[in-house]
Amino acid sequence: IGPIYKGKPFGYAGGSRPGIIFFNDEGTENGGLTFDGKRGPDGKYRASSGFSFDQFNQDQILYFQYNDDNGRRRTGLTIADRADVDIYDMVQARDSIMKLPAGAVRDSALKQWAAPRNGVPLMAQRIYVGRDVQKNAVIGLFDPAGRPRIRLMVDSLGEARMEFLDEQGGVTARFPEARR
Repeated sequence: IGPIYKGKPFGYAGGSRPGIIFFNDEGTENGGLTFDGKRGPDGKYRASSGFSFDQFNQDQILYFQYNDDNGRRRTGLTIADRADVDIYDMVQARDSIMKLPAGAVRDSALKQWAAPRNGVPLMAQRIYVGRDVQKNAVIGLFDPAGRPRIRLMVDSLGEARMEFLDEQGGVTARFPEARR
C-alpha cells in the first residue's frame, strides 16, 4: 500500500511490492517489512529487503536493510535522526512544489523545502553498522548533520583501521597510521 496517515492514504499510490506495514494507534504507517527482487531483460537483478521503524508522524529512523544491485551488496543497521516535522505536511508541501513548472523557481522551492528545520536536517544518518559495497565491514558514526566523523573498518582483505574525519570528510587521524 502507499503511505497512510491517520487512516487515510496520502502522497503516492501503493504499488505491488510485497511486505507488511506497521501502523500506530492513530492509523498512521510507522514502519514495516519490505521485500523486492527481480531480474531484468538484460539478465541483471536488483533485490532489497528492509525492516524499519518510523519516528512518530515521520519516516524511518531505525532500519535493517539489504540492497543488492547485481552483486553490489550493502547490508546493515542504520540509526538516523529526523526533524520534528509532520510527514503529512512535508508531503503536501513537496507535492505542491512539484506542480510548479520545471525550472529555477521549482528548484529553489525544493531546495528550501529540503533545508534543515530549526537547524535539524530532515534526515541525518547517525550510526551505520554493516557491510558496504566494497565488501568492508564498517561501523560509521556521524555528526548531527549526517557527516561521517568516525569510521571503524575491516576491509575486504582483512586489514583493520579506525579513522577520524573532519566536517568535510577528510581524515584527520588514522590508527594504525597509513603505510608509506
